[in-house]
Amino acid sequence: MAAPRNRCPLVLSCFWFFHALACPIADAACHAFGTRLSTPPGISDFRIPLNVLGKSGERQRLETSVTGTVGLQRDFKGINMSRIMRVFYEFKERSFSVDTLADVLDAYQLRLNSATAHLTLKFSYPMLKRSLRSGLEGYQYYEAAYEGRVDAAGVFRKFIHFDFVYSSACPCSSELSEHAREERKVYAIPHSQRSKARVVVELEPGALLFVEDMQALCEAALQTETQVMVKREDEQAFAELNGARTSAPRTACTTPVKARSGTPQPSACATTRSGTATTTSSR
Repeated sequence: MAAPRNRCPLVLSCFWFFHALACPIADAACHAFGTRLSTPPGISDFRIPLNVLGKSGERQRLETSVTGTVGLQRDFKGINMSRIMRVFYEFKERSFSVDTLADVLDAYQLRLNSATAHLTLKFSYPMLKRSLRSGLEGYQYYEAAYEGRVDAAGVFRKFIHFDFVYSSACPCSSELSEHAREERKVYAIPHSQRSKARVVVELEPGALLFVEDMQALCEAALQTETQVMVKREDEQAFAELNGARTSAPRTACTTPVKARSGTPQPSACATTRSGTATTTSSR
C-alpha cells in the first residue's frame, strides 16, 4: 500500500486557527470527557453592548467583554459552554452596576447546577474632562471592570478594577537638571513617563462605588492625569503640576483594604482607601 500523501500545511494551519477561534466556547468542553476539570469551565471575552450605570443615574451603552465561569457539582464532568452565554443574554437589557452581577451569578448557580460562579465585565468608560486652564473639554476613556464571585454557601463578593493613566515626573532627573543648570551652566530637561495606576477595590456588602468615584480618588492622589484637549496654557499648567509633584516621590500602596459603606470622598491617598494598587511606567 502506498504511503499516504502529506497533508497540505495550509489545511493544518487553518485547523489550528479555527481551534483558537473556537476555544473561548469549547475550551473546557475539550477536557470534560472522563476526567474532572482542573479549571472551572467557562467562556472568555464574549462581547456584548450593555447599559452601564453612572454615578448620577444615567446609563451609557458600552461594548463589554464578558468572562463567566462556573464550579461544577461533584458528580458533573462538563456542561455546554453556550449555556453560560445564553443565561447572561437574559440580562442584556438590565442596567449594570457591580451589584447587578449578583443576580447573574445566582442564575448561574440555579440554572447550571454550579456550586460556585465567577463573572467579570470589562469596558472602557468615557468621562468628559475639562482642560486645566483653557476650558476645552474632551472625552477620557477609563479601562474598568466589574467582578463578582459567589461561593458554595451563596456568599457574594464584588470588586471594581480601574486603570488610571498619569504623568510621572522623576524627582532625581529634576535634581540633576537643576544641578546641570546651576553648576555647569547647561540647560537640561528632566524626563517624565506615562504611568498607570492599577487599582482593585473589594466592596463590603451594602457599599456603593462607581467608576466616577474611582477616577476622583486617583486624581486627588496623583493629580497629573494625562490630558485630552490642550492649548498652550494647558501645557504650561500641566508642566507646573508635574514640577510641583517632583518633591515627593509617589509609591503604590499594596495592602488590600475593603471599601466600606457609603460613597468615598477624594483623599490624600486613593490607594490606601481603595484597595490594592500597582503602578507601571512606560517611557
